[in-house]
Amino acid sequence: LLSYLVLPTVVSVQFKSLRCSELEGLGGRYLRADSSIDCDSPEYDAFVGNIIWLLTVYLCIPLAYLGLLYRVSDRLHTPAGTDDDAQQKILDEAALKLQEESDPELRPLKFLYKGYCRQYWYWEVVESYRRILFMSALTVVDTPIRRSFVGAGLGLLGTFVYREVTPYQQSTTNVLNIAVQYQISL
Repeated sequence: LLSYLVLPTVVSVQFKSLRCSELEGLGGRYLRADSSIDCDSPEYDAFVGNIIWLLTVYLCIPLAYLGLLYRVSDRLHTPAGTDDDAQQKILDEAALKLQEESDPELRPLKFLYKGYCRQYWYWEVVESYRRILFMSALTVVDTPIRRSFVGAGLGLLGTFVYREVTPYQQSTTNVLNIAVQYQISL
């Protein structure tokens, strides 16, 4: 659970630590996080190597979530062929909720799939990478204007995806999320 909470922030700090800027009067490029490190030095190359390794580890955490969820994904679906009978569908949903509470393998993963429609059991992984993209990848875009355009474009893309997919169980949550996506775009 701790990795879930701190993942986007840690990755964002790691991306920001890679940025260099030119200091006026010194004629060189220096690391923004530590201006004693020249970006053209072997020390910087070693620093980048360490950060890339850490970024790889942190960016694989959502894939580990996906692996854990995939292992139990067969227990997160309603049985096939019950969509036509509304009463049977309600019974199947109740049986799945009971299984969630009693299954020792599902209980610790509940925070990753709860609230999403059953067919989108993996959506928290998608959402994790979306948060990482907005918090981290935009920091490496060089100018504020380009960063704005890239951010607005990604926001609109997110709006269209969420509008078409509607991953949440409650329709009000889907509507609210689409409104938030439009707000992010603007």
